[in-house]
Amino acid sequence: METKENEPSKKKAVNPKQWAVEKKIIKRIVLGVLVFMILVALDANYKFTATLQTGNKANGKWQAVFLTNDQVYFGHLSQYGMNYWKLDDAHYIKVAKASVDAIPDAKNSKPNQDQQPQMENRATLMKVSQDVHQPEGTLYIPKEHILFWQDLQANSNVAQTLMSEGSR
Repeated sequence: METKENEPSKKKAVNPKQWAVEKKIIKRIVLGVLVFMILVALDANYKFTATLQTGNKANGKWQAVFLTNDQVYFGHLSQYGMNYWKLDDAHYIKVAKASVDAIPDAKNSKPNQDQQPQMENRATLMKVSQDVHQPEGTLYIPKEHILFWQDLQANSNVAQTLMSEGSR
């Protein structure tokens, strides 16, 4: 009877030098992943790296940003980290009721005194920075609050008003 003790071992012997090289490679990979995770944790919203991102202000386009609370803002939109968008030169439309001059009576071209004053909605483009609390003109919007955004055409009334306002 033969014993298994006399048979040569089928396990491959590990070369100590090769194992040392493989350990170094594994350590470097783990270290690289850890450093990356620490940097992401320190810069959770990529606020430091956001300065490297180019916005639409550079290309001169204006955007309309539609939010989940039914607000619409206008400005230059750029990504601000992973979770936020930044809207520079932010504006919004304020709608207010205004009285319209009395309509003249067709017979004598004079306003009818018995006529109720007519009211109409008037839309005004307002700068965010002109609000009562006088904030800066930049909005930082969480990405989950943005429904969608659109580039404004250069010939749109809003874009022309914004451009003429910027040249003042």
